[in-house]
Amino acid sequence: MIDQTIIYTDVCDSDTEKRIIKELHRDVVYRLPDEKWNVNDALGVIADPRLELAVVNIIDEISIMEIALLHMLCKPILLTARAAYEYKILSRTADHLEIGANLRHPSNNFIKWYKLWKDIE
Repeated sequence: MIDQTIIYTDVCDSDTEKRIIKELHRDVVYRLPDEKWNVNDALGVIADPRLELAVVNIIDEISIMEIALLHMLCKPILLTARAAYEYKILSRTADHLEIGANLRHPSNNFIKWYKLWKDIE
């Protein structure tokens, strides 16, 4: 992961992660487990210039904090959790909303969404 562009996420299906690496040539970096998560470590990843996209699949207290940090640092945010529609401030803060791209589910459409977003064929 020396100069590789990264996608930051809270959780990702292992097959999807392999496809992201193979098809998109991006590394997947995971959020620390809740019991180890802290603002300093999160900022280390969030402020990394290699961070291309943050994908939030689960809305919880940590993800809300991360969304605020990502937004403050002008990093692109994709929300895939249905709860994003229930919390209007989250849907207004995120750059993209796509429930079908939820990385927790093996049958997600993230690769297709990403290619459309980046205009890759």
